Amino acid sequence: MTIFYTVEMQGGLANRLRTLWAAKAFAIKQQKTVVLIWPILPELGCCWRSLFTLNTPSKVLTIRQSSRLHRKFLSLCRHTFSTFGLGLNRATHPGIPWEQPPRFGDAKFIPFQWIQTCGEFEETINIDPPFKPNPNLSKRATRRIATIREKHDSLIGVHIRRGDHVRSIATSSLEHFKAAIKQQIDRSEGSGFLVCTDCEREATELRDIFGKRIFWHPPRLLDRSQPISIQDAMIDLVTLAQCDQLIGSYLSSFSIIAAKYGNIPLQIAGAANE
Repeated sequence: MTIFYTVEMQGGLANRLRTLWAAKAFAIKQQKTVVLIWPILPELGCCWRSLFTLNTPSKVLTIRQSSRLHRKFLSLCRHTFSTFGLGLNRATHPGIPWEQPPRFGDAKFIPFQWIQTCGEFEETINIDPPFKPNPNLSKRATRRIATIREKHDSLIGVHIRRGDHVRSIATSSLEHFKAAIKQQIDRSEGSGFLVCTDCEREATELRDIFGKRIFWHPPRLLDRSQPISIQDAMIDLVTLAQCDQLIGSYLSSFSIIAAKYGNIPLQIAGAANE
């Protein structure tokens, strides 16, 4: 009999939300307990409790890398699972989160299992979101959306993923986003565009071209090791989810999760050329 499953979450906010979604699907399907480890790392320096509440049978534990005790705990667990073949599965590369995901082994033979992943390990179709945004963050997102909708018939979310994601930048170039926006304006003259990006230069260029149709709220901070930066990202995700549709970036979990959470259509800029 399997006693428990453990998932050590890796990567940024959206990758972890994908993992959390998979854990909920797995827990419901298998009627097993799934314990998720939420490490506080440079790429995500924020406790999950300040971002959302849980809507899942899974449990989430926060591990702080600054804590010597927590580091020793993780090290011991990884060593034990690896040494005794108890199902320590390594993550796919964070830049390619939808490649073949790690899977839990046969529950009949492995009583304890551990996965390190930034992606999914269970099908999540027809599974409701495993999280509900923090009320304060949700209110800020709703106010932002309401202000824009007063001026436009339809609202299109635009997520431009930049930073260190080389493949996303190469495939979903600014020119591809411009083309997608122009195409949408040709279809619906009353469209407005909510842009979420960490690149001020590209947001400014879009505003110069398309004028008052473009709405962009600069992040207060781009340092992901700081809670305020991750909270702003959560606001962006919830805001994009409230749009009518989304133009997203190639290989971006953030684009995928925003569209999935809002149950809205997702168009990947430049994907046809990949």
